[in-house]
Amino acid sequence: PRQCRALFPAAHITGVEVNPHVLDLAHQNFALGSLGIETINSSGESFIKNTGAVFDAIVDDMWVPNATDLKPVFVEPDWPQLISVRLKNHGLYAVNLYSRGESRYEVRTAMRRLAGEFETLREVQPPMGQTTVIVAGRQLPLPRVARDRLRLLPSQFADELRQIRFRALLT
Repeated sequence: PRQCRALFPAAHITGVEVNPHVLDLAHQNFALGSLGIETINSSGESFIKNTGAVFDAIVDDMWVPNATDLKPVFVEPDWPQLISVRLKNHGLYAVNLYSRGESRYEVRTAMRRLAGEFETLREVQPPMGQTTVIVAGRQLPLPRVARDRLRLLPSQFADELRQIRFRALLT
């Protein structure tokens, strides 16, 4: 949330967390309240299903508590459509997944499901770690344009983000 607030100082940011203790810790130890972020104690899935709000971006960083459970993007039949109606026309949905090296199933399945609802898909790969992000939207910039936009950020962000890789999956 702190990076989002720094990059988008005027944005209305809503954070959703299923565990009330995590929310309490975030408020107590990270001064979450000072960032002007609305926090909701709910599962992300329940929040998306029950809110009437529309967003510029939905960042799905839900990690299910049990290893045998699957994220809504894989098991909820109407998840891509539900996400689509919760986005503004220029909005994007970013879902954090295990990387291709860790789980080819996750990336392929998310791409297939989201491609049925969104015109463009991109993959954003952090330089280190076991995750990758699939981004879906109606009009996403080409990878080259996204890289150029990163270079325009203040150096405190651009330096850390320089190693991110972008790939066009569906244009």
